Parts: sequence; C-alpha cells; structure tokens
Amino acid sequence: KLFSSSLRSITGQRGIVVCRSTYPTSGRWVGHWLGDNTAAWNQVDKSIIGMMDFSLFGYSYTGADICGFFQDTTYELCARWMELGAFYPYSRNHNGIGWKRQDPVSFDAAFEELSRNVLNIRYTLLPYLYTLLFDAHTKGSTVVRPLLHEFIEDKNTWDVYKQFLWGPAFMISAVVEQGAKEEVTSSNQWKTLQAPLEHINLHVRGGYILPQQAPALNTNYSRLNPMKLLIALDGNETANGHLFWDDGNS
Repeated sequence: KLFSSSLRSITGQRGIVVCRSTYPTSGRWVGHWLGDNTAAWNQVDKSIIGMMDFSLFGYSYTGADICGFFQDTTYELCARWMELGAFYPYSRNHNGIGWKRQDPVSFDAAFEELSRNVLNIRYTLLPYLYTLLFDAHTKGSTVVRPLLHEFIEDKNTWDVYKQFLWGPAFMISAVVEQGAKEEVTSSNQWKTLQAPLEHINLHVRGGYILPQQAPALNTNYSRLNPMKLLIALDGNETANGHLFWDDGNS
C-alpha cells in the first residue's frame, strides 16, 4: 500500500507495483510474480497452479518468469513457455545474470514469429483482460481461474491444472510437457488437439462476447485503434458480455 500510495502522490496518476514478497490483503495494492523459478519442464505447469492459487488469495495480476530464471533454457521449452506466458496477466520473459539469453530475438526468425503471433493475440484481448481486472478489483472475482470454478458440476474439471481460464469465457490449453500434444475436455469428453510448436490452442466459450482492439506499438497507440467484438453463440444462439473502459490513466 505504501508503494502504491507513494506512486500516486508523486505522479498524481495510477501506478503499478509488482512484488515477490506478499502478505494477506496486499493483493489489493500490488501484483505478484511467482519468484525465481528454473528453466525446466516441471516448472511450466507449476506456474499455472501458482497463478490459480494466488487468484484465490486476492492477487489478480500474477505471472512467472517466462522461460525460467535459473539455468539455460532450450528452444522447445522457451517456445512453449512463451505461448503460455503470453496469457499470464503479468507477462515477462526474464532470467538471471550469467545464463544465456532467452528473449525472442536471441533465437531465430521462426521463434520471433511465434512469439510475435501469440503476443499479438494477448494484446488484441487486452480490453477483455482489462475488464476482468476491473471486475476483480471492484467485485472480488478472479481473472485467472480453474475450470472447476465455472463447471463445478462436471467432475472432469475438478483436477484439471494444465488448462486455465481468463474469466468465464476464454480457455488457454498450453502444451506444458516436452514433445506433447494437448488433451482438452469438451462437453464431458476428452479430445486430443494437434499443437505444433508454433501453435497454442485457445478456446472461446459459447454464450460470451469478448471485446478486442487491434494492437499497436504500445498501449497508448493501441487505445486509439478501432475495437471489435468476438461473439461466440451458445446453443440458443445468444451471447452476452460487458466492457469496462476508461482513459487508462486517471
């Protein structure tokens, strides 16, 4: 709270603070990153668990160090992690001094392209993410949530931890194991989807509307672009959604 209040008093505007050390109720004031992790496959799905846990603790703006903080990453691991990490509310590729570079341009053109594509999806969905963050701040809801929170009657969802939702309407099915395809639940059935290295499977729930906006070089410019709606009808051919929008500053 002290840091957040200090930023506001200094600038007269909203600020943002992201902490590693936290305590009960501090999620009202700060975001949280999940600490120093390792460039290892068993750390990828753990980041999803961490986000879902901290969502329950009242932290809506969370994420892990994409591609790992300690140790040297690998091409496949970092590619899959970039695809997943694009959908961390707090999305940051970050590692420690002494380990080899892992930012997208440190690999090859194909890696740059897959990173660019998935990040552009993230930035296109910022109005939806922003609305979820506003709802969490004003209503106590969650941004990242497990499937069981939306489908409590479906026992197939109770132990799913390798997929997660943004709000009620958008599901992320990342590949979190080396060389794996992705298996997802759909209408009480498990389905295996193809997921080549440059692809992440994303799903929109029927009956919902997701606000979108064309991305630009930064959010100041993207906020000037036209908006559009992604409408996914349910079985009754209806859909609902909402948008919170302000000037992004005051």
